Amino acid sequence: MFSGNYPFHDIKNDFQVIFAVKHGRRPSHPSHDLCQTRGLNDKVWDLIKTCWATEPSERPSAGQIVEQLRALPSRPVDDRPLDNFNNLFPSQVLHEANNPFSPLAARVDDTDNIVTWSTWRGRY
Repeated sequence: MFSGNYPFHDIKNDFQVIFAVKHGRRPSHPSHDLCQTRGLNDKVWDLIKTCWATEPSERPSAGQIVEQLRALPSRPVDDRPLDNFNNLFPSQVLHEANNPFSPLAARVDDTDNIVTWSTWRGRY
């Protein structure tokens, strides 16, 4: 979100990412200026790191995260109405033109190419 890259963008294999996280590796602190422009500062980075705690009891709750984000001195004012949400079913949301994942809708609807367990076992 801050850097414009996926976490672990330097690792090309999903299994290697899983292995890295399992062994305690976390994404590094992005340092380019765009990150700061987007709001990444030391307090936000510290909050992110607390969310990565190995022990769930050491992680902040969603309410605590919201409190900490609201307490940031330079946070932008959010004027969006509180009830401005989309209550469509996920399958309907996917078909909306402004949804960044809408190109995938055709793939989801292509039921002729769904591979079930029984067809997979027979093919491979």
